[in-house]
Amino acid sequence: MKKHSYYMISALLCSLFFCQCKDKFIPEIESRKVNYLVIEGTIIPGLGNTTHIMLSRTLPPDTDEKLIVEAGASVSVEIENGASFAFVEDKPGNYYGKDIVVPAGAKCRLKITTKNQSQYASAFVPVKISPPIDRIDYYIKNKDAQIYVNTHDETNNTRYYRWLYEGTYEYNSQYTAFMKFNPADSTLLPTDVPYQEKKLRCWQKDLNTSILIASTEQLRLDEVFQAPLKVIRDNSIEFAIGYSVHLKQYALTKEAYYYYFNLRKVTEQLGGIFSPLPTEIKGNIFCINNPNEPVIGYVSASTESIKRQYIPRPMDWGYINDCGNPDPDYDHSKLGLARLFALGNFIVYIENNRNKGFGVISKNCVECITRGGTNEKPVYWPR
Repeated sequence: MKKHSYYMISALLCSLFFCQCKDKFIPEIESRKVNYLVIEGTIIPGLGNTTHIMLSRTLPPDTDEKLIVEAGASVSVEIENGASFAFVEDKPGNYYGKDIVVPAGAKCRLKITTKNQSQYASAFVPVKISPPIDRIDYYIKNKDAQIYVNTHDETNNTRYYRWLYEGTYEYNSQYTAFMKFNPADSTLLPTDVPYQEKKLRCWQKDLNTSILIASTEQLRLDEVFQAPLKVIRDNSIEFAIGYSVHLKQYALTKEAYYYYFNLRKVTEQLGGIFSPLPTEIKGNIFCINNPNEPVIGYVSASTESIKRQYIPRPMDWGYINDCGNPDPDYDHSKLGLARLFALGNFIVYIENNRNKGFGVISKNCVECITRGGTNEKPVYWPR
């Protein structure tokens, strides 16, 4: 999510420079010096809770450079007319603070001092209370799976919601590696079940790429019904076996909601270069040394509601592995095996109604990790 937010912010800056230009436009030197501080994170108060803040810098629209993190800063949360809680930098640009206690009814803010002694602060914000997440589920529409969330606040005090989302899905190799090559003597050895499982089962992270918000301000009841989280396209690998959703929910102020609402609208408009120039988006963070310096981000304070939901493969889901059939005709000699495995192939066991024996198939058909996931089973996986 953090990396994606950075790219959305960069895209926003690009829109301000390029919108309405039919010919390629190279910004003037001032626009090339874009180096605004980007602040991401939500203050999560309470004993046992941890707040994570990421600091980075924007880049000019015509650069190929990667994310520039803001390391070595001093970060803290300050309670209005009260205590201050210092953060620790666990890796460059990432800061965390624990056990931030905010008295009932009090406000808090984020304060930052960078290595070059520039000082930044957010506005003081109230702590919002997030209600529990009621349900995470899906429905099928036009053969795609729409994952959604339901939630509500019986007190009618939330009204504005935001979610951070992380998915995990399992995928399997089409064939099981019942045999492995022994390079010491160029022979085949049988494998045990743990080895086979490591080659067969893998898991892949699926990080959120959208701004997920909802409002019930126009409704009589403070109830969110089937707010969309993620679309899984028809026959895609994400539902090959099963999909796990890890969802974090926050309550927003009205001002914070409309900041994210406008930011989302801008990112959706950026698909066309000739779209109307979007409204300038302003957060609640300012530079103390130079109030005219733009700062990117909006700091909120909210309790955190968390829910994990496993969704098994839907009925009639059309995904299938497409490796084809292994080739049973190969050179069984030691020299032949050495040549085969020098190419990175595996020998797999075939057993069905028509054929029983060994065959040659490409590596990515028997070793799932070649597709980029991990073969370490997550602790939260159901089986």
